[in-house]
Order: sequence, then C-alpha cells, then structure tokens
Amino acid sequence: MILSKIISTSIEKSRLIVKILGLGAKDVKTVYNLLPFGLDSRPVKGMRGIYTDTSIKGEKFLAGILFEDVSVNEGETRLFSLNSDGVEQFYILLTNDGNCELGGDSDNLSRHSVLETQIHQLRDDLNDLVTAFNQHVHPTAAPGSPSPPTSIPDIIPAIESGIDITTAKIENLKTN
Repeated sequence: MILSKIISTSIEKSRLIVKILGLGAKDVKTVYNLLPFGLDSRPVKGMRGIYTDTSIKGEKFLAGILFEDVSVNEGETRLFSLNSDGVEQFYILLTNDGNCELGGDSDNLSRHSVLETQIHQLRDDLNDLVTAFNQHVHPTAAPGSPSPPTSIPDIIPAIESGIDITTAKIENLKTN
C-alpha cells in the first residue's frame, strides 16, 4: 500500500475514478475508489489516501482516506459532507451514549404527528373560545340554558392546560 494525495475525481462508465499523486511529483495514477456497500462518496482534492495494486495488472484502487482530525470518541460513528474546499457542510454523529446528532446538538427533533394533533386541538379550542365569546357578546341562548363564560380569561386556562407537546420531543435525536 502506498500513501498518495488526491488530485481529482471523475465518473467514467458509472465508476468513480480517482486521480492520485503517488511517490513522486510525476507519479500520477488513476485508481478505482473502494467503498463499503451502501456508501457513495467522493474524496476532496488534497486529501491523503492509501492505494494499492490488485492482482490484475495495471489496476489499482484507493483503499481509504487518512483522517488527520478525528473528532469521535471510542465507539462512535460520524458521517459528514465537505464542500470542494474541504469545509464541512453537515454531519451525522452516532454517539456512544445512544444519541444521534444531525448537524448539531443544541436542539431536539420532534414527532410531526404529535405536534399536528396538539395544533389541531389548539385550533378547535380557539374556535370554541371565539364561539363562546361571540355568544357572550351577542347572546342567542334560549331562556334557562347555561350562561356562557363571563370573560375570555375564564376560558384561557382550559386552553393552556390542554396544550402538551412534551411527547413530541425526541430526547436522543439532536439538531441545530
């Protein structure tokens, strides 16, 4: 295996071809990129990698990229993307304490269905409030029927106590 520097990448016949600088200034080689199943990735110019020969004469492959700035703890896995200048754009981190960070860890993700249920309930409660208020201001109730609330503040606590989105919070998924 030989240490190399990535010069460029291209796609030819649906294969990722990596141009590398090998042992000397004129030792430019074209190699295939080797990746585990299910991953599709292109290294950025200037990264250092390791390439090796195959048993087929003239065919070489890039076996991996050397990372010089490891940021994970033992037992963690990190997936990230870089722009063409090598600046990180986004990451997914599976932490060794069972969490998953999607681009950061300063906020939580939420379950859409739980939030949607609570929003619909809030909408219905507010519609009930408007109806009750309108009946209070312009009563049309028949004699002997229960009187509407005397003020909007009498209704507000019932609406506030009905809003509960705590079950929407996903504790082990974090984002920015």
